[in-house]
Amino acid sequence: MFKKAVVGVDGSELSIKAITHVLNLKGVISEVDLLFVVDGSHMKVDFSDGWKGLGLSKVKEERLKHLEKEVIESGVCCKKHILRGDPAVGITSFAAANKSDLIVLGSRGLNSLQQFILGSVSEKVLHTSPCTVLIIK
Repeated sequence: MFKKAVVGVDGSELSIKAITHVLNLKGVISEVDLLFVVDGSHMKVDFSDGWKGLGLSKVKEERLKHLEKEVIESGVCCKKHILRGDPAVGITSFAAANKSDLIVLGSRGLNSLQQFILGSVSEKVLHTSPCTVLIIK
């Protein structure tokens, strides 16, 4: 049913939880794309500087590397991608372009007022996704 999954990662605890859920589907999923989307509207950095230019903290960078290593060591093909732009648009566009079967991402846990004012990436992805979405809480 699901062969190719996109996992939205940001180095948070929910990213780690999302990877755990994906690895539980190891016999079904054969390829995982770890996707980190930097919201360009909030950061003014030189994208050509890679991780450092994106303003990633060392802690987040190490967590992302650890997540990639964990997936690869489980026997699942894994690639890490960094995009810049609106996270919801980046995730859904990437999933569509790569013919992904599943998108997995964490819920940020916004309260009602924050969600009303800001919206949430997971909610936007859920409503615009070209494939099945699994949201981890």
